[in-house]
Amino acid sequence: MAGAGHSQGVLAVQALKAAGAADVQLLALAQLIGAAGTLVARRRGISVLGDRPPMVSVTNADPERLYELLEEFAQDVRTVLPPVLSIRNGRRAVVITGTPEQLSRFELYCEQIAEKEAADRKNKVRGGAVFAPVFEPVAVEVGFHTPRLADGIDLVGGWAEQVGLDVALAREMTEAILVRQVDWVDEVTELHDAGARWILDLGPGDILTRLTAPVIRGLGIGIVPVATRGGQRNLFTVGASRRWPGPGPATSRRWWRCPTARTKPRHQVHPADRPVADPAGRHDPRPPSTRTSSPPPPTPGTGPSWPAAARSPRRSSTPASRS
Repeated sequence: MAGAGHSQGVLAVQALKAAGAADVQLLALAQLIGAAGTLVARRRGISVLGDRPPMVSVTNADPERLYELLEEFAQDVRTVLPPVLSIRNGRRAVVITGTPEQLSRFELYCEQIAEKEAADRKNKVRGGAVFAPVFEPVAVEVGFHTPRLADGIDLVGGWAEQVGLDVALAREMTEAILVRQVDWVDEVTELHDAGARWILDLGPGDILTRLTAPVIRGLGIGIVPVATRGGQRNLFTVGASRRWPGPGPATSRRWWRCPTARTKPRHQVHPADRPVADPAGRHDPRPPSTRTSSPPPPTPGTGPSWPAAARSPRRSSTPASRS
């Protein structure tokens, strides 16, 4: 069994490895890391400013292209504390961390590049897909996974020593949560290479499931959000058949033999296990009429035409003639 943690999920991985023996220590470390991250982030300006968060999600863009643009953006003399690519959530989805002001400037910088490429393609200067990233704010108060929070490592290490916690573990967890870049695509690929066939998302909710599903597509790996009721049913209900909302494979089946050889026997299904007559299929091989169509005229050699009239929305007042 292999494990991987996304961002703060590394604490859960450590809890699983310790089999519950280090839960108290890990809970204390989580509190210390959160306090240190908040303190250092406010000093560096990597915290929420009004309605602008210190992290933004960028989709519909190649991570390599965004990394190059971030390096170009950092060369601008007006750029102070440039943002960094902190998390790679998918093959075309990343998260960028920085001060709210610099994130707004970088978004404007990308919009200008996108407009230029769109104009060039319209004028036949270039072809192919144009650069069109989609920026969305991340609902956090503190930006994580950035070198700007490196001071938090020493801070948490000192606190851990004072209260008698494992200093090496405290520094390792702090670096993984506050400083180190997360490449979730590589993490999932390592799970696949280790032979994993199922991923159990321990929560909270199914956020990680929705995040991981596009990454594992085509790898032959399934994922179950065990923190949700639906995921728990899928995990613990062994061999249960899916409940169908109406007649389906779980209902009774009867084969009906038609008296003529012109049509094949039809598979009749009824939830109450009662016979269902099908005179139309027994006498008339023509397709049934709909509400917007009238029954077709009788054709010589097709048998009595009354089933066609019976399938019409409004029965004719005069019986159909037989040919």
